[in-house]
Amino acid sequence: MKYFEFGQENKTTLLLLHGMCCSWEIAYKDLIAIAKEKYHVIAIATDGYNPNEPEVVLTTTEAEIKKDADWIVTKFDGNIDIMYGSSQGGLFMMGLLRDERIHVKTAIFDGFAVPHIPGIFSGILCKPIAKFATKLMMNIIHKHPSLMVKPLGLKNVAELQSLMYTGFSEETLYNNMVEMLTYKFTDDKFEGFNRTNTFIFNGSNEKAAIKNVHELKDKGYHITSKVFDNAGHGSMLKRPSRLLSEIDKAFEESIKM
Repeated sequence: MKYFEFGQENKTTLLLLHGMCCSWEIAYKDLIAIAKEKYHVIAIATDGYNPNEPEVVLTTTEAEIKKDADWIVTKFDGNIDIMYGSSQGGLFMMGLLRDERIHVKTAIFDGFAVPHIPGIFSGILCKPIAKFATKLMMNIIHKHPSLMVKPLGLKNVAELQSLMYTGFSEETLYNNMVEMLTYKFTDDKFEGFNRTNTFIFNGSNEKAAIKNVHELKDKGYHITSKVFDNAGHGSMLKRPSRLLSEIDKAFEESIKM
């Protein structure tokens, strides 16, 4: 686990968590270049997806959350102004927001899709399914990336590859798959939504994610949602000026609440 800081002379903190099959630099390099002019930006490099630590693998979601939370408490006394999580980064955010030591003014989830995995897959079938899924995903990512374009709502392979880090190990991806099959999104997982001002960004091509937002609102969670036209999963990361503007607006809105 590594942490990278920029614009430390600025008072307002913006913490960034990247997604699965990505790296902090691929996800946020362009955003950081302009955000550091007004924010103290902190980018977290998740274990298993950091090119500078090729020997480190992702173990479990809870282990990652614990390390991040402990560091935030030590470094910032648990106080973060804006926390932004892309894709799987939103999963880590959910855990951080439930930690009573952590206080976040504005939480922004981007590309937040809640997988509804049948319980049968989390039992005895979990490991063989995860092993098969890992082999399949490694093959698709390295040999047939075009198969991922439509499910993610992206324009083409070039856009997909601009958002992906492929240097992770098979062990990291396998652990990720096990986590996806066994992690249960029960109501208590969303308790952190009520401890901050929660915003969810999605691209108009992310149908499953948009459906999830409606489900969360139906459950009574106070969420401000925004859908961006002609965008897929992670597309806004390649529109840094627009994304920064939306982050600014969300933070300003939080201050007024």
